Amino acid sequence: MKKTLVVFLMTCGLLGVTADAAVVISVNLTYNDASNGNPSLNASDTTGVIPAANWNQVTAGNLGSSITPASGIALNYSTGANSGATFAHSSSGGAYVPRRSINKSSAFTNDEKLMAGYFQRYTLTSGSHSYTVTGLSDAVTQFGYNLYVYVGTPNVGVAHNEVGQYRVTSGSFDQTIWVVNGNVYTGNFVDGGTSSTLQTAGTGNYIVFSGLTESSFTLTGIHSADSRGSGINGFQIEGLSIPEPGTVVLMLMAFGLISITRKRLTK
Repeated sequence: MKKTLVVFLMTCGLLGVTADAAVVISVNLTYNDASNGNPSLNASDTTGVIPAANWNQVTAGNLGSSITPASGIALNYSTGANSGATFAHSSSGGAYVPRRSINKSSAFTNDEKLMAGYFQRYTLTSGSHSYTVTGLSDAVTQFGYNLYVYVGTPNVGVAHNEVGQYRVTSGSFDQTIWVVNGNVYTGNFVDGGTSSTLQTAGTGNYIVFSGLTESSFTLTGIHSADSRGSGINGFQIEGLSIPEPGTVVLMLMAFGLISITRKRLTK
């Protein structure tokens, strides 16, 4: 078995069979508060479950101040090139404010910059805050894409175990995920699962919506009596890829050579 694996890897290398890099768009929702630091990511900073640079910064003002909804925000790929897609955000019902879940006097790490600030529709009554991306290119959508959502909780250093409810709609795609997002970032990204009910909600600081294909989608944080912790730190769009036809042919050739080599090795 080990010999077969070695032969496969060597053959793939000789034939030039390589994996395509993922197409990624990353958005960081954060604040800029002189008295509480500025955790914005620099263009060269790499972070995320899908490690990426060139995060698109959507920055609000001071902590607790009202966020002004905006639209037509241009989004770049993780390479720094313009993706052609645009971004809009808005809120309905109650205050729409930036908040924080990490408070420290020393410098933020890149991961902490992502997880330190988040946007939230802050009220005890029902409401929502929404984030819409439009104009995703074929490079993102042609084989489908995944949406990684980083979820915030209104605590600084202490887990409150507040529950978040997040919904993504895109064409016929309509999925809601519940998650206990009191898992403060302490050095690890934790997947909160894909539970569709409050009763079975997992615990984590990010969630994944898989299998989207349309050129636009809307992500909504839903606030209710049961979901008062639906903050959003940011998100990543990961365009999926499959081998090009030429690569498939090369892989078939590799498997053929493996078969021949195995027969010779067993003689």
